[in-house]
Amino acid sequence: MFPKVNDKKIPKEIRDKLTEPALQLHKFSSFDRNEPSTLASICELIAGFMDVDPVEMLALDKDTSLHAAKMRNLLRLMKDRNVFKIDEKEGFLLKSGQISPIYIDLRESFGYPDVMELACDCLREMIATMPGHYDGIVGVPYAALPYSAVVSLQLRKPLIIIRKEAKSYGTKKLIEGRYEKGQTVVIIEDVVTTGGSIKDVVKILREDGLIVQDVFCLLDRQQGGAAKLKEDGINLHSLMNMELVLSFLVSVGALNHDQFEQERRLSLAERKESTSNKLNKRIIELMLQKKSNLCIAIDYKETEQILKLAETAGPYIIAAKIHADIIENFNKDFTDKLAQLAEKHNFLIFEDRKFADIGNVIDLQLAGTHRIGQWADIVTCHAVQGAESITNAFRKHIALDSTKLGGILLIAELSSKGALTDAKYAQEAIAVGEANEDVVCGFICQDRASSRPGQLNWTPGVNIDKRGDGAGQQWRTVEQAVVEQENDIVIVGRAISEAADPSAELERYRTAAWAALTGEKE
Repeated sequence: MFPKVNDKKIPKEIRDKLTEPALQLHKFSSFDRNEPSTLASICELIAGFMDVDPVEMLALDKDTSLHAAKMRNLLRLMKDRNVFKIDEKEGFLLKSGQISPIYIDLRESFGYPDVMELACDCLREMIATMPGHYDGIVGVPYAALPYSAVVSLQLRKPLIIIRKEAKSYGTKKLIEGRYEKGQTVVIIEDVVTTGGSIKDVVKILREDGLIVQDVFCLLDRQQGGAAKLKEDGINLHSLMNMELVLSFLVSVGALNHDQFEQERRLSLAERKESTSNKLNKRIIELMLQKKSNLCIAIDYKETEQILKLAETAGPYIIAAKIHADIIENFNKDFTDKLAQLAEKHNFLIFEDRKFADIGNVIDLQLAGTHRIGQWADIVTCHAVQGAESITNAFRKHIALDSTKLGGILLIAELSSKGALTDAKYAQEAIAVGEANEDVVCGFICQDRASSRPGQLNWTPGVNIDKRGDGAGQQWRTVEQAVVEQENDIVIVGRAISEAADPSAELERYRTAAWAALTGEKE
C-alpha cells in the first residue's frame, strides 16, 4: 500500500496537486514502506481524486466518524459471536454448490443482545438520515422481523409484517399492521442476494396501495440485487457488503489473501442469475455448457481462411472475433456461412469494429456496406464520443427484430504499448457502461474494469509463450490475465491462428483459461 507518488498510472493532474512539503516528507520513508512520513502525500492524493481541498477532506463530519466507529465495532462483535463462521479445512456448501471457507449466519445475532442492539442502532441511523417522509417499517419474513421490530420501536413508527401466505381463517390478510393506502413505507431485510424475494414483497405492498422506494439491509451479497431492484424503482441501502466483510476478516487475520480473492469471485451460475443483460445470460450459459472462456481473434484477409479456422475453433470457443474491414473478399455469402458455423458449434460472432463516432454515424455504419447489425452478435465501441451517442444508436438496433446484434463491449483499455487509454479515461468508460447495462454487456480491458457480477471483462493481449511482437503489441500469460488481473474472457489471436497445429493450441488455451477462471482442471 506504499503510495508511489511518481507512478505514471496516477493521472498527471493528480500528481501535480501534491505540495512540496508533502513530497519532502515522503522522502523520509525507508525501503518504500508506508510509514507516518507518507501520510501527507496519501491525504493529498485522496483529496486530488476527490477533487477537494485536503484540509476540507480531513474535516470529517462527526456523525459520519461515529457511524464508522459503530460499524467497526459491529464487525468485531459479529466475528467474536461466530456470525462469521470460518472453516478452512472442509468449508461450507453454499446454495450455489460452491464450497466456501466462510459462511455468514446473521441469525446467530439473535442470541446476542449486544449484536442486535448495535446492528439495529446502525439501521436506525441509516433510515433516520434518509431524505423524505415515511410512515411505517416493513419486515420481510422471517429473519428480518427481529431487526424490523426493534427499529420500528426506536423510530416510533408502526411495524408492518408481510406473511409468507395469507391465513385461511380470521381476517385472511397477507399484510398485518396499521397502515393506509397512499402511505410510504421502508423495508428492512437481513440479506440481499439477487433481490427476488424483496421484489415479491414490494409487489404485494404496491398492490395494496402502499408506496415503496427504499430497502435497508444488513448485508448486500453483491450478486446483482441492487441493480435488479433499481429496475423496479427501488433503492437499496446496506450496512455492509461482502467486500467490506471480507476486507475486515483479512485485516484481522481470519482470512488470507487467496481466500479473499476466492470469495470475491462469484460462480458463473450466480453471475448468470444476477445479470440483467440478456446477451450476458446467453454468454455465461455458453461458458458453462462448453467449459470455455476463450474467444479467438481471426485476423485473416481471406474469407475461406476465416471459415476454415472458425470450423476448427468452433468446439473450443464461446466467440470468434473478426475485422470485417480487413477482409478483401467480404460478402453476404461469407457472413451467412459464418453464421451457420456459429449455430453449428454454438459460439457468438464478434465484430471488432471499434465504433467511435456520433450516434447518427454509428447508426449508418451498423446498416452500411458490411451490414454489421445483421450478422454480428456483439461489437466493440470506444467511449470517447460520450454516453448519449453510444447508447441511443445501439439501443435502437438491439431492439430491432431484423438485427442479430445483442450488445456492445466498451473499450476501457488497449493492450498496445503507449496506448492513451489512461486510468481517467477507463473510469469514465466504465461509468458509461455500468449506467447502461441493457446495451453494454462488458468491457475490453487489461485489468478487470467492472466489479459488477453482471458485467463481463474481455481481455486481449494473451499469449502463453511470447511477451510481444516488436510492433507495439504486449502479451501476458493466461494466468496473469485471469487470476492476477481478474478478467473473465481471454481473446487469443496469433498464438492460435499462426500455430502449426491450431487444434492443439485451442485446447491448450481453452483448458488453461477455464482452469484460471474456475479452478477446474481436466
